[in-house]
Amino acid sequence: MGFTCAVVDCPEWLQQSKPGCYFKHELDKCCTVGEVCGQSNVTCKVDGKTYRVGEQFSPSNNKCTRCICQNEFAGKYEAPFCKKRSCIEEIDRQKEINNFCAPTYTSNNDCCPFSWICPETKDAIVVAKTPSKHP
Repeated sequence: MGFTCAVVDCPEWLQQSKPGCYFKHELDKCCTVGEVCGQSNVTCKVDGKTYRVGEQFSPSNNKCTRCICQNEFAGKYEAPFCKKRSCIEEIDRQKEINNFCAPTYTSNNDCCPFSWICPETKDAIVVAKTPSKHP
């Protein structure tokens, strides 16, 4: 048993915002929720860059966190401004999980697995010798 996940195509992936405008995000939405035109009086300064209300960012010291610039953001990467990026492995990779495969990552900064290493019938199990805590 498993799941088939739909491929999400957000409108902003296929078009650019109007001149002087940008797409607005919300924390729990995959796609943008609208377009903002004109100057924003709310900004968030993070890692030397300024974001307008509704723009998303990830802090450089925590790439696995997704944040949205909102009113009253005070530089703390926590709800309701930020949340940990979601990986869909529990749904998307049921076969690998059920077969005791190990997730692999390309770097220490990766949030979600890059690929999986699965056991094969020809694999040998080697029991590690662990030192006794008691002499």
